[in-house]
Amino acid sequence: MITFFPYQEESIIAPYRFSADEWARQTGKTFKGSSKCLLTCVTVRRAMCVTMSASLRQGELVIRKDAEVWRSVVTAMRKRYGQDSGPDHDREFHTPADDDKGQLLDIDAISDMLSTGRLSCKVQWGRAADDHSLHQIFAANPDTARGATADELFWDEALLTPDFQECLRALRSMANRRPRAQIKLASSPPISSSHESWEIFYNEDIFPVNPRGNWRFGKAGPGEQGLRIHRVDGYDAEAAGVKSYDELGKPISIAAMREQSDDKEG
Repeated sequence: MITFFPYQEESIIAPYRFSADEWARQTGKTFKGSSKCLLTCVTVRRAMCVTMSASLRQGELVIRKDAEVWRSVVTAMRKRYGQDSGPDHDREFHTPADDDKGQLLDIDAISDMLSTGRLSCKVQWGRAADDHSLHQIFAANPDTARGATADELFWDEALLTPDFQECLRALRSMANRRPRAQIKLASSPPISSSHESWEIFYNEDIFPVNPRGNWRFGKAGPGEQGLRIHRVDGYDAEAAGVKSYDELGKPISIAAMREQSDDKEG
């Protein structure tokens, strides 16, 4: 139904209750996070999954990307687990983005719903009104984080969130009070030492190329255990099968791309 790169699979099956995906740009963070939440909804009865997305503050283009990912995952789930897929798969999918025939609206309509915080997906397990699993998407801010109640929470573009530390503090509190809660941050590395995440994430270690990525601990104070961080750089993604292309649209290696780039630091 859905094909994952090895490093995406590694993140999905990781047993850690609180961890972060620190992946290179354009490596499928949002798609993996949306897929994981919806997979939980169709395999865990009465699960509550939440996506907090800094994208809600980043403009219509990023919102549209999130909407495309969400729509593609819901469509794939319906084909695989929906009532029309066979006698062994009879989950009912209901979303606010369905038209009067039960079909998903177009991307523009879904983008509008996402921008106003009304996007969710309900997977009905039984006939009782409360016998369902739910995936909801909210803007990433301290108020959302403080009120979060979820079995699984995916914080997309976490290092673009202005109030990073306050959100992180609130989510740690939620995890401490919910034994089943699993919280996953996802973002590209911080690009400025002025961002609140810099002290936790900044790292200069060199890791071996690994198509499944490399795990490390974030910085922590004396006697504290740092956040588990799943690191995937361009070389890891390349080893996993991610293709890159030059300005002429021809395949190019990450090493060659970096050699030719006039922005090697970036």
